[in-house]
Amino acid sequence: MIACSTPAARLRWAPYFEVFTEASTTTDYIALYDYTEKSLKKLVLENFKDDRGLHVHGLDVVQDKSDPSLLWVYVVNHRPQREAGTEHHRGADEAVEIFKTTPGGNSLVHVRTFDDPSVIITPNDVSGSSDGQSFFVTNDYPSRVNKVCGMNDSV
Repeated sequence: MIACSTPAARLRWAPYFEVFTEASTTTDYIALYDYTEKSLKKLVLENFKDDRGLHVHGLDVVQDKSDPSLLWVYVVNHRPQREAGTEHHRGADEAVEIFKTTPGGNSLVHVRTFDDPSVIITPNDVSGSSDGQSFFVTNDYPSRVNKVCGMNDSV
């Protein structure tokens, strides 16, 4: 599985570089890559209700410890703030989304969103557990804004 976007979308929405334009739309998706066919299959999101969409970055896929036909998918989501246009002052509304699926499945079923700003600050990657209940996340920076010298000096 891979987190997918387009180069154009990344130029308009890249919280790690403090680029916050066109946050209301996203073309990001999660796909299965078939290395024998060299093809991508876009997965359907089920039960994912966040109207801000999925702004993907790192992800992890873990087989369930009790049921080998179940996979847990942990995804970094660089969501826009609910109050549009406040990202330059507040950064993205970062979260980790948990989905479940089956090997070779066509969809991801949303299970839960974790979005604690005291822990999930500037997530880069995530490593999930085999029970769908916990994960480790790496943060690139200790603050959601003014991360890069000179990027936001006027704010």
